Amino acid sequence: MLSGAQLYGPRIAENNPPLIIWFSAIPVLLSRVLHIPPDQALKLLVLIMISGSIVWCVRIFRIAGWARLPISTSLAIYALVTAETWIGGSDFGQREHLVILLVLPYILSAATGAAAKLSFSERCAIGLLGGVAVCFKPQQVLIIVGLEIFLAVWKRSLHRFTSSDFLSAIFAVCAYIGLVSVFAPLYFQMMPILRDTFWAYESATVWNTIKGVPTSNFQLLLILILFILQKQKLRFAALPGSLLACSCGAMIAFDIQHAPWMYLFYPQQALLILAALFIFIDLPPSVTSLAGGWRFNSAFAVLTLAMLAVVLPVQVHLEHRIQQLSLKYQPYSYQVFAQYPPHASVYVFSTNVSDAFPAVTRDHLVWASRFPALWMLPAIIENEAAEAGGPPPAKRLPLQTVEQLARLQRTETAEDFRRWKPAVVIVKQCIGGVYCHGLERFNFHPLPWFLKSPVFAAEWSHYRLQAHHGIYDIYKRIQ
Repeated sequence: MLSGAQLYGPRIAENNPPLIIWFSAIPVLLSRVLHIPPDQALKLLVLIMISGSIVWCVRIFRIAGWARLPISTSLAIYALVTAETWIGGSDFGQREHLVILLVLPYILSAATGAAAKLSFSERCAIGLLGGVAVCFKPQQVLIIVGLEIFLAVWKRSLHRFTSSDFLSAIFAVCAYIGLVSVFAPLYFQMMPILRDTFWAYESATVWNTIKGVPTSNFQLLLILILFILQKQKLRFAALPGSLLACSCGAMIAFDIQHAPWMYLFYPQQALLILAALFIFIDLPPSVTSLAGGWRFNSAFAVLTLAMLAVVLPVQVHLEHRIQQLSLKYQPYSYQVFAQYPPHASVYVFSTNVSDAFPAVTRDHLVWASRFPALWMLPAIIENEAAEAGGPPPAKRLPLQTVEQLARLQRTETAEDFRRWKPAVVIVKQCIGGVYCHGLERFNFHPLPWFLKSPVFAAEWSHYRLQAHHGIYDIYKRIQ
């Protein structure tokens, strides 16, 4: 995109909405300036966002009168740091992570009543960031819906719906739609394709998604019961109540996405952590009510330092261990890519993004496709199998639609081969229960399916099988 390619055009067929693509340009540019890998630049950017979010949230607490004592501020910081960093590995910086960083000032200013004490410009800024958070992940609008419904019932007032921060959030969403129509109009043409295909990429039912996280759902229920029983004793009961309402909204957003990926679950988890910690902090006898005198404050300071001295090394060790395991169990395609010089063009026939990335970017290779992975393929194969007498698909598409999608997948893949001429192509066979997004139920070899297209077959005539390794076939271009 930074090289001039049109988003959702013939060189970039992305399944994510435009905002996260535009946002991704920032760490790429940052990596060029600082001469560091893009993934490290992203982590640096997100760490800056975390710091800014925490500072703003603490300011909101102090204005609301919640964090008047130093110990209250310390506990608030601890709660915010815990919630905003409760995600790691490759999930750090995912859209769900960004949603929480951006929407927390909106939630806390509304829940604590601080919004009424802020300047008009600051309220608008908070609302704009809340709206941007929704634009990153539209399903998470249920967080704000849960918040506003709870506050309307709690305060018995609809005044929030005319507040400057709420109206600013709506304005941000409308402005984003306008920007997409101007700078990424092809996204609206991509949406019908996504609607017809992406359901099969991870087709868990809502009930299976709910059953997939029983512990967390039980924790939500437990903390909700605790709040109901103890709300009369809390000084700022609206705060944990609002966070619980937001967590319920995030839970519904997670369930309706039909995908049990854990980073999708992060918003519910982070909001639940905050609700639980703020109930604990506020319940009498609260820690803040015990604060007094230098002995307590000194002891608390020593305890905090001791916790940091233990927790931080443990977190660093766990992160290092995760990286070691990821290197140990990385796909075989990564070993093949490592043999090629920078700027070599490569491709993998796979529905898994992880079969190619981050190895392609890490080794400075050129990805020879407009698609990050074959995300249209599962819906096509599932419907074709049903048409041939197999089990019914989760979503039956008209035969004409299936044929159009299959022709589109084959033709555009052939066009990509003609454009980028990949030096090496890895064909991953989905057989024997191998993990293939959306294709686990099928013994599927992608090459015979693609070769049904004469256009693709003509491009494939330039490739010869060079090696075979388990479920991987390695082809090299001969001319």
